[in-house]
Amino acid sequence: MTKEHENRMKMIRKFEKNIKKYPYLNKVIRWQSFPKLKGFLKLADNRAIHTKTLKHENKYPYFTLTLHELVKKFGGTASTWNRNINLFVSLGLIGKVNPFELNKKNGLLGQHNLQGKVALAKKLRIPISAVQEQNMYYIFPYTKKTLEIAEQRAKIMYENGFSSRSFSKIFLQRVFGLEFANTVFFNDIQESKFTIALYKQIEDVALKMLEQKHFTFKQEIIANVKIDITVYKHYETIYPKVKFKDSKQAVVEFEYGRSIKMICNNSDIGFCMSNKELNGIFGLKSNKKILYDKDYVENWRKINNKNRR
Repeated sequence: MTKEHENRMKMIRKFEKNIKKYPYLNKVIRWQSFPKLKGFLKLADNRAIHTKTLKHENKYPYFTLTLHELVKKFGGTASTWNRNINLFVSLGLIGKVNPFELNKKNGLLGQHNLQGKVALAKKLRIPISAVQEQNMYYIFPYTKKTLEIAEQRAKIMYENGFSSRSFSKIFLQRVFGLEFANTVFFNDIQESKFTIALYKQIEDVALKMLEQKHFTFKQEIIANVKIDITVYKHYETIYPKVKFKDSKQAVVEFEYGRSIKMICNNSDIGFCMSNKELNGIFGLKSNKKILYDKDYVENWRKINNKNRR
């Protein structure tokens, strides 16, 4: 174990145990992802392809670490590992570089990757064209600044509705912009006319309901969103691993999950689990997560307090 790795483990324990100082990192990474971060860093410790020629601009050597290797060593699924690694990269806890760009710039790396792809294709008995390009990573010393940046990004992501299910390139694009998203996900996926239109329709339905009765909720919004099932097929093409089958509701629910916090933030809409006060204001029989008109609730409180005097 290198001294750099010992320091990274020390810094991870620091924010893992200090929930008050790093509340959003702990909310976004959660307990089930901490072992994956530690596992990745453990295998990455002191690993490099060629320390003399293949280095990041900050002099940290590049290395590869396959999902197959991580699953075999620590368990879990490849998709779970991939999602977690992209999360760690987004938070600035792991460095990741585009292998396609590196292959163009560095002939040695291109040759190394080609040899690895040939060996893997032979082992799996599949065409070399079916072997995906391996991601390239680099790791760096963890400092106080590293944790500050990670906590800041985690806060922004959490306040915009982060969840493990909704986390994707489009989510990052909406929160941090396409340029940032492209540093994490090396594919051509981005907002389509379909996802933009669906987002706008969810927003319009929510605002219409608030205008009519000052509050609404998930099921009501989803029931009033209309999508073209033929256009929705394009959605499946963009997200081949997300199985919606022919359920329009499942598509809208997925988009609602990753959009609703952003919509509420942008339009200053209240969004929370209702309590006794809100239940009384809106005539609800039990607590439920609702969207509500903040101004309406504030005016209700003023009138109610005035009547009590």
